[in-house]
Amino acid sequence: MANYEEQLDGFTSDVFLSFRGEDTRHNIVGYLLDAFEKRRINVFYDDKKLEVGEDISTALGKAIEESNISVIVLSENYASSRWCLNELAKIMECTATNEKQIAFPIFYHVDPSDVRHQRNSYGKAMVAHKDRFGKDSEKLKAWTEALSDVANLKGHHIDTGFEINHVKEIAEKVHAKIAPKSLLVGEYPVGLEHHIEDAKSLLDLNPNVDIVCMLGIYGLGGIGKTSLAKALYNKIAHQFQAACFLANVREKSNNIKGLEDLQQTLLSEMFEQSDSKLGSTSRGINEIKVKLGKKKVLLVLDDVNEMEQLDNLAGGSDWFGPGSRIIITTRDKGLLIATHQIEVKTYEMIELNDQHSLELFCRYAFGKSNPKSGYEAISSRVVGYAKGLPLALKVIGSNLATRKSLKAWDHALKDYERIPRKGMQDVLKVSYDVLEPYAQSVFLDIACFFKGKRIEYVEEILDEFSAASNIEELVNKSLLNVDNGYLNMHDLIQDMGREIVRQEAPNNPAKRSRLWLQQDVIDVLSANDSGSDAIQGIMLDPPNYVRKVYLNASAFEKMNSLRILIVRHTTFSSEPKHLPDHLRLLEWDTYPSKTFPPQFYPRNIIILNLLHTQLITMEQPFKQFSYLTVMNFSFSSITTMPDVSNVKNLRELRLVCCWNLTTVHESIGFLKHLVLLSAKGCRKLKNFLQRMYLPSLEFLDLSSCENLEHFPDILNEMNKPLKICMSYTSIKKLPNSVGNLIGLVSIDMLNELPCTIQKINARGCFNLSRETRNMLWDQMKKKRHGLEIVMPRQFKVPKWFDYKCKGGIPCLWVREKFPINVAFALVFQAAAYGIKRIDLDFVKLHLVINGQSVPHKGYYNFDIRHNHVLVCDLRLLCNDEEWLSLDALLLKYEWNQVQISYEFKYSPYEALDWDHIMTLSEWGVFVYKQGGTVNLEEHVQFMCPDPTSRYDAENEEFQQNSEEIQDLMSATYLNGPRDGVLEAQPTLLSLNMDKTTSMFEENEEHFTHDKIYT
Repeated sequence: MANYEEQLDGFTSDVFLSFRGEDTRHNIVGYLLDAFEKRRINVFYDDKKLEVGEDISTALGKAIEESNISVIVLSENYASSRWCLNELAKIMECTATNEKQIAFPIFYHVDPSDVRHQRNSYGKAMVAHKDRFGKDSEKLKAWTEALSDVANLKGHHIDTGFEINHVKEIAEKVHAKIAPKSLLVGEYPVGLEHHIEDAKSLLDLNPNVDIVCMLGIYGLGGIGKTSLAKALYNKIAHQFQAACFLANVREKSNNIKGLEDLQQTLLSEMFEQSDSKLGSTSRGINEIKVKLGKKKVLLVLDDVNEMEQLDNLAGGSDWFGPGSRIIITTRDKGLLIATHQIEVKTYEMIELNDQHSLELFCRYAFGKSNPKSGYEAISSRVVGYAKGLPLALKVIGSNLATRKSLKAWDHALKDYERIPRKGMQDVLKVSYDVLEPYAQSVFLDIACFFKGKRIEYVEEILDEFSAASNIEELVNKSLLNVDNGYLNMHDLIQDMGREIVRQEAPNNPAKRSRLWLQQDVIDVLSANDSGSDAIQGIMLDPPNYVRKVYLNASAFEKMNSLRILIVRHTTFSSEPKHLPDHLRLLEWDTYPSKTFPPQFYPRNIIILNLLHTQLITMEQPFKQFSYLTVMNFSFSSITTMPDVSNVKNLRELRLVCCWNLTTVHESIGFLKHLVLLSAKGCRKLKNFLQRMYLPSLEFLDLSSCENLEHFPDILNEMNKPLKICMSYTSIKKLPNSVGNLIGLVSIDMLNELPCTIQKINARGCFNLSRETRNMLWDQMKKKRHGLEIVMPRQFKVPKWFDYKCKGGIPCLWVREKFPINVAFALVFQAAAYGIKRIDLDFVKLHLVINGQSVPHKGYYNFDIRHNHVLVCDLRLLCNDEEWLSLDALLLKYEWNQVQISYEFKYSPYEALDWDHIMTLSEWGVFVYKQGGTVNLEEHVQFMCPDPTSRYDAENEEFQQNSEEIQDLMSATYLNGPRDGVLEAQPTLLSLNMDKTTSMFEENEEHFTHDKIYT
């Protein structure tokens, strides 16, 4: 979900969201953004923090113009905002001039007729605008017309019922109106149109046909099967409730848990993401049946080569809802005629005719659809040679495009013509042969080791070969493509590259430059005197775990040119005595030795990735490794982390679940370029860092370090956006210097709060020190608007509160004017005959004055559980305008009773008898003093000052009135943390731990997903 600043420059969105922040930011809009994100709907929204002046910016106007749908949340105070009205006027202008743009209004606790005719709050707002601008103002006329027009549109009215249900319905309506994301078919999709129509006719997309059927597209490699499948997907995806294109099924299914990962992707793409990993393909099959069995879906399985893949991804017609269609591409027609539970129709992808062949070739060779003058005859020779194969035409055209004369073309074409009928690999190799040596090395490394990896990752490892410029050259030659930041190449091109390596020594793998086949690698590593100086890269990545492989201790001794060593899913029965010093990438899961070889000094190492290793100690300091950027020793047996002061460019250090780690060297605290530091799960870690200054740090994870009691002193200001996770530690107090973390975004326990923090969730943190507890209470004295704190019940309401009471209804009495700031502390406990534990508890609070509910549409839910205290500023229950109008609700010259109505909810889907589960056992009230001028006795009382007052609400009488109020309140669901939210997880494991996803878990996942070394 992109924010305002990320979307300013030429960004096109699915949805533009217009809303009044103070009404809706923390309720309906939050839920909408979450629902849209789950459905992968790209939303542009201005959160109104940038609202300046009268008119919307040019960029914001452009965003409206470039959005497919504008969703307008018309809330009670929407029309009081000139900014919102300008947005609305622009939206209605765009929909009037562009029939493809759609406006979708949501009437949020407002009557559409009030919007149409400007009555009630909309009438008052427009009167105020008229007083300011004059009744003849063009701006006022545009606003009035826009309000009338939008009220006449078909939209969605939210008045009663659970908001979460409304949101789900709205998201489905919006998603149905948005065209599915188009797949990139190719730079020049020549000759596809008639194939699309022919294949489409076989799918029988008549809405009255409710059977599930499959279309199999088969043909030669490089013939264009994937391009046809993508084009067909783009053409028909909008006719289905959900659609998914699973690319490279053959390749991905060969990975460990590959089919399970494909099932997970399928569910995610169909907006049915599982809450956890599937665990097995059988569970994945069941999930697909359960979640997609009633949905009309489109599923494309690209490059299928085994029946097992179909059996686990599309095994039967009862897996998907009526009218669903499955498209597969394969080179093996036999898969399509084999027995299958779904009816299969077949379509053969044939070669391009001469006309389309010439056009496609010319597109790549000349950048236009026809030959350059004088090149007609030689272009026809190319067409005749390529035999209508699109991949050949693309690669040959890209190669010849760099030749500047007809003579050079003729020479190059003769090279092609010398290898007739020998297959595509020889044709493709011609483009490889003309590359410079460095470009050839980059190409072979990618073909053998790095297909599908992030481009930044590969560029860094292969930087010695000028990787960035040479990757660009490979893309220009059509030997490589970059898709969303990942490197990819056609499997025929990858096969060609690997065949080049195999031909270096057809019968002797030890003499080849690169090894990737499982048996070749094992043979070389286990044989006596087998390695050679020719080997530059080794990857052992079997599809299934291989155990107890014999490793010759001297296997690496002669591999002086080895740059890349990747070992995964394999254990060895012996350990190496030597490792090459020329290594740039060392990735070895379950490294078999307790130490590195004594003379190992890889001065050019960039990435050191040693997971699940037997390494116990690294007592010697790391030497001068100026290129090393990533070290990952997670799940290893190391006991200490040595001096890393010479690793000056280190960006990531991962020590996750190193259960024997007890100390780390102080030098780690002074790495200027360190971005990520994780010691999560290091249970024995006691001595972390005494001091720390990491100016580039963005993520620090100390969670589950159960014996860690000290948090480092922060020596200087650190202004990078920083997320800290330290749940399940023994840290009970933070140093005062934590205030130097001026870029702090989130942390689970605080000693000094940044000014942006409004919410503290210390739910379940029973071991915080007295000083930390006092710090939390002291936040009450800082007159911080919107403050909300949840903490264990042992945090007793302080004596300095103005009033405390056992049970009853929270209330106070005010006269003449409402206090500027008031906060309540509410103590909840389990009822005597209630349940012991509750996973998700919500309490809904509402302001009541003199027995009447204060009008407010956006009710506020608080996350709470029994045996906890909720402290909240009453301003959370009203928007700014409502708060300022409270004085008007008071009876003049009389004492007015102000009460807090509360209602418990377990979830938005079910209501429970909460009197039997939780109860309010104690409450307190604190009135902020403004410069010592507030006379509490004159303006505020906490006991009824007039016993005869008709608003002296006794509990029984009030409860009846309160229940009537609650009946009018729709249950809502607070989904996830907001900006400025701190989550503090419990420091001890317990059955009462909160199972909701914490902000830090979400942030860590997001952070690691964005990094290139994960």
